[in-house]
Amino acid sequence: MDLDDELSALAREWKAARGASSSSLKAAMHPAYQTIIEKGSAAVPFLLRQLEERPDHWFLALMAITGQDPVAPEQHGYLSQMAAAWLDWRELS
Repeated sequence: MDLDDELSALAREWKAARGASSSSLKAAMHPAYQTIIEKGSAAVPFLLRQLEERPDHWFLALMAITGQDPVAPEQHGYLSQMAAAWLDWRELS
C-alpha cells in the first residue's frame, strides 16, 4: 500500500468515526488523525489536496506538521476560508 492509499484509508476511518462531531479538538485526537500527523511532511500534499477537493477539518494536522497557521483570526470558523488560506499558503511555500 502506498502512502496516498494509506492516508486515504486513515482519512475514511477518521471521517466515519467522528460522525457529526462539532469538536475539532476531539476529532483531532482520533487515532487515525494522529497517525496522519505522525506521517509528518509526507502527509502535507495529501492534506492540501483534501482541502482542495472537499474542505474538512485538517487544519490542526497541518499546523502540527508544518508549525504554520496561515488562517487569519477573522477566518476561523469558516471552513471554506480556512481551506483557502492553506491553499494560498501552499502556493507561497
